[in-house]
Amino acid sequence: MQKKYQKGILFLSLLFLLILVLYTAVKIRQTGISITESPQTTRAKYDNESSPDTSVIEVEPVIEEANHIEQFKKSQFTESSTSTNPIQPEKKQQITEREKEELVVKAVFKALNKNMRYQDANESDLRAAQSIAMDSSKSLKERRSAAWDLATMGDAEAIEALQELLVNPETPVSLKAAILEGLGYSSETQAKELLLAGINDEDQSVARAGIRGLGILGDADSISILSDILYSSDASDSIVQEAATALGGIEKPEARDVLIDAYSDAQIARRETLREDIITSLGQRDISETADFFQQIMDEYPHGDPMRVAVVEAVENAQGDKSAFILNNLNDPDSDVRAAAAWALAVDEEPPQVDDVLSDMLTAEQNAEVRKRIYQVLENQQTLDIEPLTGIILAEPDPDARLAGYDLLAQQLQNSENAEFAKQFDELVVPQLCQTALTAKQLNQRLSAVMTLKRAQTGQSDLALEQIAAESSDKRVLKAVGM
Repeated sequence: MQKKYQKGILFLSLLFLLILVLYTAVKIRQTGISITESPQTTRAKYDNESSPDTSVIEVEPVIEEANHIEQFKKSQFTESSTSTNPIQPEKKQQITEREKEELVVKAVFKALNKNMRYQDANESDLRAAQSIAMDSSKSLKERRSAAWDLATMGDAEAIEALQELLVNPETPVSLKAAILEGLGYSSETQAKELLLAGINDEDQSVARAGIRGLGILGDADSISILSDILYSSDASDSIVQEAATALGGIEKPEARDVLIDAYSDAQIARRETLREDIITSLGQRDISETADFFQQIMDEYPHGDPMRVAVVEAVENAQGDKSAFILNNLNDPDSDVRAAAAWALAVDEEPPQVDDVLSDMLTAEQNAEVRKRIYQVLENQQTLDIEPLTGIILAEPDPDARLAGYDLLAQQLQNSENAEFAKQFDELVVPQLCQTALTAKQLNQRLSAVMTLKRAQTGQSDLALEQIAAESSDKRVLKAVGM
């Protein structure tokens, strides 16, 4: 009786979820909201024109996933897959009722977010796009745009037309590349066959696009194929690097495991830069999946080894809360690692509040590059007591670090009502910035000084900008001044 009750609750929950998804799809169509921009973001590399309408969600994959509810009543569950490889069937596993619910929810949202296609395209639209893609008299930009649409939303007939383009030696390389990468978003069976052919193309650009397509597809077969490329001794460095990058972008843990295993492989080690490429690729993932592996590299490699810097730079792009890992390496004996860690904090969208720690570091830090990065990190803090830092900045001996410090002071001016602080800035900082903008040998220093003066927005900084506009002969500086 209890089992029937549990199954009844599960069925009703899933039915409610399906209704909710369908209702959301209708509302999204009405309001023009786009749930995912992945295909359009990728398309932008090939076409700078506006992306096609993505306001409509294809609900058929959702319905298909929901139809598996009856299968969940059985003792085994088979994960849905786009794989067509009969050699590697998906494994079955025993799961609990609660896990079944979670898997259904995950499947529904996977259908919404990853297998989205455009329903606005009717038969005539597809055939029109097909005609443009096949027409060599059209501009390459028009053909790439049409081919991308066909690859991502086309039917079987459209895919066949794209195959003609791919096998035609007269087809431009960039057109082939757009097709192959777009096919990664396709749900047509033939799309995968074209991707597998594309990765063996003689042109490296086309082959790399095919690899990116497999990475977007991201199924078990794709992971296996990309792994083979990673270990291939015949593939070029650029092809292997592309395979590593593609694996890093696949969410499945199997892709992460392939990269971690490859990092320690002796054959991989023979490629001079591949280990660093693997680190960079793993840096795309959530930090919770890679923190232990990355920290192991930090602990095992000697100070001064570039791999340690590569790890911190990779973590800069990681998903999730990476602050603990970064802060742990802010006091590393290697100054390059400290600088990389500070920069990772500076560009973090949600940095931790560590202004007191950073202020203490400034007084002890001997490396000018690290101090420069710390000043930049401090700009990213929610709250900051600028008074004790002002003296440190005014006494900063390194020109680049000092300019970063001046920029921090200018930023703080915007939120300060302290008249004494503004007066000190005008009297001590503005003259130095004006002099730097007019006489510094390095262009980046001249431009940095101008930008800081514009940021300060004080009476004296405005006068300094007028002086620079009158006295400078550097067109780039004058353009930056904007007067």
